[in-house]
Amino acid sequence: MNTFSDPQSRADFWRAQVTAAEAAAMSSARFCKENDLNYSQFMYWRQKCQTPSAPISEDKSSSFIKVEPSLGQLGSGLSVSLPNGMQIHGIDSTNVTLVRQLLEWAL
Repeated sequence: MNTFSDPQSRADFWRAQVTAAEAAAMSSARFCKENDLNYSQFMYWRQKCQTPSAPISEDKSSSFIKVEPSLGQLGSGLSVSLPNGMQIHGIDSTNVTLVRQLLEWAL
């Protein structure tokens, strides 16, 4: 069993094992058996070494934008425009059942 003084030396060790396994003309299971490696750990590190790290965004504030609500011509509520030309404006929680019935009828 290998013991490592720090996480970097552990990563270096497994990176070297993954590289050696890629060069060997044998299965990962056989490579692990012949080199006395834990297969599960090997597969974990193989995946970790092959997956590129996600880029770190330096400007975290750019992940979100502020959205200001605006009132349309008719004031409040949602509007729906159907492919057949029918439009329903002013949809809110008080009339959503009626709008659903209209949509079922129109479609």
